[in-house]
Amino acid sequence: MDPYGYLADEGSVDLKEGIDLQDLRDPNKGADFEIDISSVKPVDKSDTSNKYFPGEEVYHNLLKVDPEVGDTCDREGLETFEVLERRMEDVTENKDGGVLKMVLEAGTGSVAPQGALVRVHYNAYKELDDEPFDSTRLRHEIEKFRLGIDGTVAGLHVAVATMKKGERSRFIFKPNYYYGELGCPPRIPPNCAVLFDIELVSFVEREGVDDYYQMTEGERKGVTFAFVCKVSKAEREEGNQLFNTNMIQRALAKYKRAAKILDDYHLKTDEEEAEQKKLLVKVYSNIALCCLRLKQNGTCITWCHKVIELDPSNVKAYFRKGQALHSMSEFENARTMYRKAQRLNEFSQEIIEALSKLEQDIKKFRIQSEDYRRMCQRMVSLSASDDSRTAPDNRESQRESSDPEEECSARFRETVIEKLEEFKSDAEMTEMPFPEQSLSVPEIACIVEVAGIMGLNIQRHGAGNASRMVVVKSKQQLQF
Repeated sequence: MDPYGYLADEGSVDLKEGIDLQDLRDPNKGADFEIDISSVKPVDKSDTSNKYFPGEEVYHNLLKVDPEVGDTCDREGLETFEVLERRMEDVTENKDGGVLKMVLEAGTGSVAPQGALVRVHYNAYKELDDEPFDSTRLRHEIEKFRLGIDGTVAGLHVAVATMKKGERSRFIFKPNYYYGELGCPPRIPPNCAVLFDIELVSFVEREGVDDYYQMTEGERKGVTFAFVCKVSKAEREEGNQLFNTNMIQRALAKYKRAAKILDDYHLKTDEEEAEQKKLLVKVYSNIALCCLRLKQNGTCITWCHKVIELDPSNVKAYFRKGQALHSMSEFENARTMYRKAQRLNEFSQEIIEALSKLEQDIKKFRIQSEDYRRMCQRMVSLSASDDSRTAPDNRESQRESSDPEEECSARFRETVIEKLEEFKSDAEMTEMPFPEQSLSVPEIACIVEVAGIMGLNIQRHGAGNASRMVVVKSKQQLQF
């Protein structure tokens, strides 16, 4: 897929001679090739139209110009880079003017350190263009890289290294800090300076993390507790970023790493043990929440137990354990956990609402259970009244030897249709079991037939006398 037409714009060039792909793949050989210059299409510098993003989205990302500098703008209200540079600061280390900066919105805290995992949004513009030629916002994908390490344009590393969390600033990158003399045709002409509006969304300090993973088990035993805490914190904070962008499975992996780093450390003092417990409570709670979001309710309960073992007064652990039990329809145990959480935080609106929802679900479950009991009684009685066989002790053997072509009674069929229609329209019910041991082969065939007509599925659980037939809704029906 190429929704914005990037690949179509890139074009192709001819080689003067063909190359052997086997040589190209062989790391010990490689292949030399020469481009046929005559096949290279010249860059049309006059074409500044935006062909990369949908027009409606581009409108919301047009370059915003300071209204107080109208006298220095061109007829379209845009400033030349030469004019804009007069109000900007050189932020390069050797002051060569390659990266210039203007703060638009101040950030908070300290600047992003080298090696940090940074997350940024940006819009990139060519001179006197108000439409971006590149934009993380229009791509709906935040840019992530290791500051000073990962391979991206030099200007971006220099710029972000001057920024604080939440800061939004405007930068001009000269060609030697962007794509240089060659450019990146067709979007970036040769020797092209560009303007970047950058927002530093967040960063996580990763200093020492790679070193830790490269250590042997013996070397890890020699590191300080402070170092272990720093590495674990980096993993947990990266997990937080992933969680906040709804990447729950990847966040869970980061939290588990953070927990293992702390668990593997050999404690040396009581102070270290106390600090380790405090940190483990946080990361175990994060893991439990991820499991809850992923509907891994049993695993969530396990991690909640771990939290409670370390911190018996942890409200979140009791509450999340209650939520997991609630999802598993273990209503009484869920109520117990919610009540424990409420005793620790009696004014929590979230806990009050959860208890209210639990009572509603218990009431609804009792009604459904009673309806189901009556339905089973009715179906069994209908089956018995229509069955010419009068020896109850022989019913099972007779059921197995029944003629599959024999039809069930009209009353039985009407009852099946009525109950399955009620089940299909009830958004709260996801499955309906049937008393298979009390039904004849034609009656079971009737249920299967009616369920199929209604788009419902049949599942069997267990074997022998313990087997049961369950009617379940399709995935499409569960979505509505």
